[in-house]
Amino acid sequence: MLQSLAVLAALSVPLAPAHPATPDAAPQAGDVFALEKELRTETSDSSGSTGSSFDRDTLTERVIATRPNGMVLEYDIANAASETRDSNWQFPVRVLQAQDGSIRHLNRDEVAARVDPWLKKAGFSRQDCGKWIFTWNAFQIQCDPDLALETVKQFRLPIALTAGEPFQHPMALKPSPLDYIAGEKAASTYRATLTINPDAVKRQEAETDVEVARLSGKTLTLDEAQSAHAKEKISGTITVIFRVDANGGISSRETTTKVAIEAPDGTVKNRIATETLTKSLAKRDAI
Repeated sequence: MLQSLAVLAALSVPLAPAHPATPDAAPQAGDVFALEKELRTETSDSSGSTGSSFDRDTLTERVIATRPNGMVLEYDIANAASETRDSNWQFPVRVLQAQDGSIRHLNRDEVAARVDPWLKKAGFSRQDCGKWIFTWNAFQIQCDPDLALETVKQFRLPIALTAGEPFQHPMALKPSPLDYIAGEKAASTYRATLTINPDAVKRQEAETDVEVARLSGKTLTLDEAQSAHAKEKISGTITVIFRVDANGGISSRETTTKVAIEAPDGTVKNRIATETLTKSLAKRDAI
């Protein structure tokens, strides 16, 4: 599969050596983009049991300024009610996006200053940082201002794509080349299909077991959890599709992960998770 994708990608390189954005698609100071991330998960097993879940998160990306060395961007909670604003102390966060797409914190001190007031209002202290709380949902008490950047990275699309370039995913066994597919009205897509890394899945399953045990008041070490998954057979694929609009702007990323987990007794659990990230221009105001 990887070899056939490599051949297709190589054949498409002359058609699309790269996908630069046109002037109409280039971000300008004052632009506000809506970023929406949806995750749909479906599970089933060999006994006939099924389940599903859905989650949606949104952020806004505002272009504060354009500079010779990149752009100043501000990320914030979209249409946040006061209680949502209080619980998301990491935002707003400002970053400098370099020409290569990398980002660095610009207001770290400002973000860090929000931690203690948030802890006090929520009835926590610094000693609670890192702990997991279970109410209607499970969440971790986070106090590291740098975690805001990790959240932002989950909502970011590449600034450019090139057919044939290797694409990596943290859950994949190895990179796979991007395959360029021409579309109608100058729109197009890039696709990469990767093989799942069994060890990465086993570790993810083990980490989940540890957190579930912790929330249940039980004690389970990561080594114990990993040992429980050691003899499982893992297979699956990750398919990533980027959509590019007629102006050359990368508008979405769809990641579909299919995993089959076979236990030593022969029972099989299947999981299909589809994460869709979309970016659209919500407002254009000249500054």
